[in-house]
Amino acid sequence: MIGRQASRKTRELFTQGLDPQTAGSKMEKIRKDAEEQILRVLSDDQKASLEKMKGQKLEIPDSELRGRGPGGFRGFGGPGPSSGSEGHGKRGPDDKRGPDGR
Repeated sequence: MIGRQASRKTRELFTQGLDPQTAGSKMEKIRKDAEEQILRVLSDDQKASLEKMKGQKLEIPDSELRGRGPGGFRGFGGPGPSSGSEGHGKRGPDDKRGPDGR
Protein backbone atom coordinates (compact mmCIF):
# COMPACT_ATOMS: atom_id res chain seq x y z
CA MET A 1 0.00 0.00 0.00
CA ILE A 2 2.78 2.45 0.89
CA GLY A 3 4.64 1.70 -2.35
CA ARG A 4 1.49 2.13 -4.43
CA GLN A 5 0.77 5.50 -2.85
CA ALA A 6 4.34 6.68 -3.51
CA SER A 7 4.14 5.46 -7.12
CA ARG A 8 0.83 7.26 -7.65
CA LYS A 9 2.24 10.51 -6.25
CA THR A 10 5.33 10.20 -8.42
CA ARG A 11 3.25 9.59 -11.56
CA GLU A 12 1.14 12.66 -10.73
CA LEU A 13 4.30 14.79 -10.73
CA PHE A 14 4.89 13.98 -14.39
CA THR A 15 1.49 15.40 -15.35
CA GLN A 16 2.17 18.73 -13.62
CA GLY A 17 4.81 19.96 -16.09
CA LEU A 18 7.33 20.80 -13.38
CA ASP A 19 10.91 21.72 -14.14
CA PRO A 20 13.34 18.82 -13.54
CA GLN A 21 14.88 20.30 -10.39
CA THR A 22 11.49 20.87 -8.70
CA ALA A 23 10.20 17.46 -9.79
CA GLY A 24 13.40 15.81 -8.53
CA SER A 25 13.17 17.39 -5.10
CA LYS A 26 9.48 16.44 -4.82
CA MET A 27 10.26 12.84 -5.85
CA GLU A 28 12.99 12.69 -3.22
CA LYS A 29 10.50 13.87 -0.57
CA ILE A 30 7.97 11.23 -1.69
CA ARG A 31 10.67 8.55 -1.47
CA LYS A 32 11.81 9.66 2.00
CA ASP A 33 8.22 9.84 3.28
CA ALA A 34 7.52 6.33 1.98
CA GLU A 35 10.68 4.99 3.60
CA GLU A 36 9.72 6.57 6.94
CA GLN A 37 6.25 4.99 6.72
CA ILE A 38 7.76 1.61 5.94
CA LEU A 39 10.22 1.81 8.84
CA ARG A 40 7.38 2.61 11.26
CA VAL A 41 5.67 -0.72 10.54
CA LEU A 42 8.78 -2.95 10.53
CA SER A 43 9.97 -4.87 13.58
CA ASP A 44 13.51 -4.29 14.83
CA ASP A 45 14.63 -7.57 13.20
CA GLN A 46 13.07 -6.53 9.90
CA LYS A 47 14.76 -3.12 10.08
CA ALA A 48 18.12 -4.80 10.71
CA SER A 49 17.56 -7.14 7.75
CA LEU A 50 16.63 -4.21 5.54
CA GLU A 51 19.78 -2.28 6.47
CA LYS A 52 21.88 -5.40 5.83
CA MET A 53 20.29 -5.82 2.37
CA LYS A 54 20.95 -2.16 1.52
CA GLY A 55 24.67 -2.50 2.17
CA GLN A 56 26.98 0.51 2.14
CA LYS A 57 25.61 3.81 0.92
CA LEU A 58 26.70 4.56 -2.62
CA GLU A 59 27.56 8.19 -3.30
CA ILE A 60 27.40 9.17 -6.98
CA PRO A 61 27.89 12.82 -8.01
CA ASP A 62 24.99 14.34 -9.96
CA SER A 63 27.32 14.96 -12.88
CA GLU A 64 27.88 11.19 -13.17
CA LEU A 65 24.13 10.46 -13.25
CA ARG A 66 23.28 12.66 -16.19
CA GLY A 67 23.61 11.51 -19.77
CA ARG A 68 25.47 13.50 -22.36
CA GLY A 69 22.56 15.16 -24.13
CA PRO A 70 19.56 13.65 -25.89
CA GLY A 71 19.84 9.92 -26.31
CA GLY A 72 22.33 9.42 -23.46
CA PHE A 73 26.02 8.74 -24.05
CA ARG A 74 25.59 7.68 -27.68
CA GLY A 75 23.25 10.53 -28.62
CA PHE A 76 20.80 10.50 -31.48
CA GLY A 77 21.75 8.51 -34.53
CA GLY A 78 24.30 6.30 -32.82
CA PRO A 79 25.05 2.93 -34.33
CA GLY A 80 22.22 0.52 -33.72
CA PRO A 81 21.63 -3.15 -34.26
CA SER A 82 22.04 -4.44 -37.77
CA SER A 83 19.48 -6.52 -39.54
CA GLY A 84 20.13 -10.05 -40.57
CA SER A 85 21.77 -12.98 -38.90
CA GLU A 86 25.03 -11.25 -37.93
CA GLY A 87 23.67 -10.36 -34.48
CA HIS A 88 23.12 -7.23 -32.48
CA GLY A 89 25.50 -4.40 -33.36
CA LYS A 90 27.58 -6.40 -35.84
CA ARG A 91 28.03 -5.39 -39.45
CA GLY A 92 27.87 -7.46 -42.56
CA PRO A 93 30.84 -7.87 -44.94
CA ASP A 94 29.40 -5.29 -47.38
CA ASP A 95 29.01 -2.54 -44.78
CA LYS A 96 31.15 0.48 -45.76
CA ARG A 97 30.60 2.54 -42.60
CA GLY A 98 33.61 3.69 -40.61
CA PRO A 99 34.32 2.79 -36.98
CA ASP A 100 31.99 5.56 -35.74
CA GLY A 101 29.03 4.03 -37.60
CA ARG A 102 28.85 6.67 -40.35
